[in-house]
Amino acid sequence: MQLTKDEIDAHARKLLEDVEPVAFMFQHSETGRITFVDTWQKNNGWATANPRYKEVGALHGASTVAALKAQVEELEQTIQNLEIDLLIERNNDTRT
Repeated sequence: MQLTKDEIDAHARKLLEDVEPVAFMFQHSETGRITFVDTWQKNNGWATANPRYKEVGALHGASTVAALKAQVEELEQTIQNLEIDLLIERNNDTRT
């Protein structure tokens, strides 16, 4: 069973829920200008002080994302191995 890109992205989002972002991206509702603020600024009222900016998303460190991608690849390999084992087991069951 090969995971789709959407399924992999969903797993990555689920894993990132427990990881604190390093920054947040905001976009101005009129000009489209993009800016980034760190967690401290966001938690201390930056969005309230800048109401025309809307939060676009959280940013995570590249090492965190790389580690999660490696974990996803490892899980995909495990799934493949389990599927192969299951096929072998089913094949053996039909022979007996």
